[in-house]
Amino acid sequence: MHDRLPIRALAAEGTPIRAIARDLGISRNTVRRALDPSRPVVYRRDAMDRLDELEPLIRESLDAYPRMPATGVARRIRYSGPMSAFTARVRHVRREVLNGGPRAPV
Repeated sequence: MHDRLPIRALAAEGTPIRAIARDLGISRNTVRRALDPSRPVVYRRDAMDRLDELEPLIRESLDAYPRMPATGVARRIRYSGPMSAFTARVRHVRREVLNGGPRAPV
């Protein structure tokens, strides 16, 4: 249940669900479930760990083809997991690639 805390903290600050999902690398439905006190949360950290491992392959694909859609990257690296989290990770990496590298922490 401790996984709800960062989600609820961001929501309390007024962060939109879409931004919370993007920033935490989780689906919007996971955010909604975390904000619904009547439903248990299933937080899929294992999928996020796998995306951490695949990020170099995602980056390599986007270095070669920066505008490749997430579905194309998934096919290229043979990814078959949850697409919402994968798409968010591809979007994040694409921003870094197009902006010339990772952003400095704020």
